[in-house]
Amino acid sequence: MLLTMVDIVSCENPRCREFARSMVRPREMKAYYCPVCGSFPHLAVIRDKGQRWLQCPQCSHEWSFPRMTCPYCEHEEPAGSSYLFVEGRKEEMAFTCERCQRYLVTIDKSGNLRWMNADLIAISLAHFDMLVQDKGFRPMAECEWNTFVTAD
Repeated sequence: MLLTMVDIVSCENPRCREFARSMVRPREMKAYYCPVCGSFPHLAVIRDKGQRWLQCPQCSHEWSFPRMTCPYCEHEEPAGSSYLFVEGRKEEMAFTCERCQRYLVTIDKSGNLRWMNADLIAISLAHFDMLVQDKGFRPMAECEWNTFVTAD
C-alpha cells in the first residue's frame, strides 16, 4: 500500500505525523500554500516572538510565514494589507489583502503555551468570518464553517 504525505500527516499514530513533519523543513521554505498537500491556509496563529504560523485545513500541517505577506497572492507591501479587529477581543483578528480581496482569520496565542486544536479555533471564529465577508472579502480556504449562503 502506497501512502501519500496527506495520509501520513492525518494518521492517528503520532510517529507517522512526526515523520511527515520531519520531511518538510518549514524554515527552509517560503510556501504560500501548504508544503505538504498544496492547500491554502484557513487559520493563522501568532505565537511567541510574533511569528505567524499558518494552518492547513486539509492535512493540519502548520508552517511559519511572514506576518505582513498575503499567503494567497504573495503581496508583500504593507499598503493594501491590514488586520481587522473586534473591539474588546484583541487576540482575534483577520489579515486582509486589498489586492486579492481575501482574508485569513488569525488568533494571537503568544504567551499561551497550551495545546490548541486549529479546527476548533477556526470554528469558534465563525462570527469573525461573517463580519469580514460582509466587508467584501473571501476566505483564503473555504471550509464548512466559513462558507455562508447570503440572501440575494
